[in-house]
Amino acid sequence: MVGIAILPDSRIVRATINDVYTLADLHLELNQEMAAHSVFCPEELLEWRTVEHLIRHNLGAEGFLVWLARTHQEGDGVGFVSAALDRAPMPTARLITGTILNLYVKPASRRSGVGSALFQTARTAMTAAGARAIELSYLNGNERAARFWSAQGFVPESTKAVLPLSGPR
Repeated sequence: MVGIAILPDSRIVRATINDVYTLADLHLELNQEMAAHSVFCPEELLEWRTVEHLIRHNLGAEGFLVWLARTHQEGDGVGFVSAALDRAPMPTARLITGTILNLYVKPASRRSGVGSALFQTARTAMTAAGARAIELSYLNGNERAARFWSAQGFVPESTKAVLPLSGPR
């Protein structure tokens, strides 16, 4: 699969079933980081096998989107973003909302542009699919996440942030 060049040493690719193990490793790191910060994380989500199973199941689900940031040299995974497209609950409504489910970048690759590139890739795909807004949530008190999402254009709305994809900014 051809990747999108983002930085001199990294590229982003759409995740496939062949990426399950790399994604499971990264997702497990995310879950461990959350648990270390006193965030409720069910014990089973700290088990690699459970995480691998969930990713394998979700990669084939309709409306579930995942991209992986890899290094050019060795192809190691340094981050990922997972997103979903949600259609309006009424059949006559055509509103589609995108949701960022998770965005994770390994500590050694943070502040290098990988996170922004992962988000922009997901945003482009959701916009192309007809999304009119993107929403996400992050933990209260997570100032790093608040700064990151604000820099991406999100507007705080309670403990959620929403990025309008059309209209004036």
